[in-house]
Amino acid sequence: MAEDSLSDVYKKFDRLTEELTATRIELAKTQTMIRDYNGLREKQQGHDDRITALEGTSEGLKKTLSAQVEHRFGFWTVLSNFGSWAAAAIAIVVASWHKHVGG
Repeated sequence: MAEDSLSDVYKKFDRLTEELTATRIELAKTQTMIRDYNGLREKQQGHDDRITALEGTSEGLKKTLSAQVEHRFGFWTVLSNFGSWAAAAIAIVVASWHKHVGG
């Protein structure tokens, strides 16, 4: 009877050793997966940061270009809107002066 119980204990110990070995293997796989996941997260964060920076640069360029266009063409818009009025006023002044002086 002592022999059977010693044999049972040995079998249980052997099964426990096999289970611990399997658990260690699974733990190693899990650690590898976590490390890979964290690496991917860091890589994704780098991409997100880069995209955010590029979007900011793009927005800044749009604003700069818009300001340059406004600066260059804003004068011509004002001139075209008020240029005809200015030409008419000058023509009236010149006609009045011409009438007064040479008329």
